[in-house]
Amino acid sequence: MTMIDYLWEHICRNDMTSMDELTRDRREDLEALDLYIRDCLEEWFINNERLSASSIVRLSNCSHELMLEIRRLNGAAPGYFEELRDLCQRVLRRMRVREARQTIARAYTACTAISGLAGSGEQAGKPSVNSLTLLCSLLVLFWCSAG
Repeated sequence: MTMIDYLWEHICRNDMTSMDELTRDRREDLEALDLYIRDCLEEWFINNERLSASSIVRLSNCSHELMLEIRRLNGAAPGYFEELRDLCQRVLRRMRVREARQTIARAYTACTAISGLAGSGEQAGKPSVNSLTLLCSLLVLFWCSAG
């Protein structure tokens, strides 16, 4: 059993402990980070240690935010979150984070260029720039998830 497997099993057995001493905002921030991180880690385990570009970026961003939250709490965060952060770092060391960020950036740039061209001179019956931007954002997420 690898350290990653061990940490994952430990985290799954020990859900977030009582966070009564934290403010409501801090508790909600940590719960949201936990949700996003668990989603990425589940994808990693299900897909034989592979993540889509969008999941790599999401995991990296959430891991960074979790580190900041742990620092803000100055030791008041339950140990669960430090273990979760450690697990994120171990998984991210196996990923190409910079390449994933570049993939997302290229896809987003291409879609915003398309929506910018299509949005000049809005007419009745034609999609607005906002709807094209939304469509492009969804296409970026789909494209990066499939790759």
